[in-house]
Amino acid sequence: MVKRPVAVGVDGSPESLAAAEWAAGEAALRGLALCIVHASDGQTAGQRFSRGAAAQRDWEEAQLRRAWRRAGDRHPGLVIAANETADTPAEVLLDAARESELLVLGSSGLGGLAGFLVGSVGLTVISRARRPVVVVRGEARLEEDDGRPVVVGLDFRRPCGPLIDFAFETAAVRGTTLRVVHAWSRDSLYASPSALLDPAAGAELESRVRQELEDVLSPLRERFPAVGVDERPASGSAGRQIVEAGADASLLIVGRRNRTAAAGAPIGPVTQAVLHHAARPVAVVPHA
Repeated sequence: MVKRPVAVGVDGSPESLAAAEWAAGEAALRGLALCIVHASDGQTAGQRFSRGAAAQRDWEEAQLRRAWRRAGDRHPGLVIAANETADTPAEVLLDAARESELLVLGSSGLGGLAGFLVGSVGLTVISRARRPVVVVRGEARLEEDDGRPVVVGLDFRRPCGPLIDFAFETAAVRGTTLRVVHAWSRDSLYASPSALLDPAAGAELESRVRQELEDVLSPLRERFPAVGVDERPASGSAGRQIVEAGADASLLIVGRRNRTAAAGAPIGPVTQAVLHHAARPVAVVPHA
């Protein structure tokens, strides 16, 4: 079986270089190669020169070499390849995602996406990629995350196989706990106002949710016996619950359904909220 690499988009911005360092650590952890992807159509956020295309190209090539050198210095045994092209960044990154285990992109910080995530490019990639896309903020480095849990937001009432598989696999390679967050509300099962206010009805619903969550997780516990699972069903906003549970996480994992985008956020409101507010790296996993 051919192993796919970890791919990372680099445009010369500090955020993308930080993402390359994180991606190198992820590739080393998973025993995979690293593919550094650079695309320039003259419109990327990494553009630094207005006096001529040649100066811009030379600068971009220097940044690509810098990302390669830093990855190799930190992980001497890591196999590194580069893919440089003048095609549209979104299409190049989507091609890279198809050929990779996961794709890594950089972000400037809370509420602001930079580098390849300026404008519509990043959302296009996240909403169309058929492999996981990880958004890394600032100077996050994987080796600083030792012992931190992996957090996954799970809506188990709908198909989510690839999402939960990725979450358990990620926790297993890190040798850490998987924290499973499922947000629920009383009105999801009770339409009567009196039932919504009845404490006994709330306790009954919470018990039912916990049992359903355990039923979903049980087969994965058997497949990954070394992964400790911290179940956190909670009432309230799913986005807020995931962000709060992931404040100390090495990685937050959320899903994106494979569907044609309707009006509004093409990646779904919960995933949109987590990407916007989480301070830790976020993986978006497409699933049915």
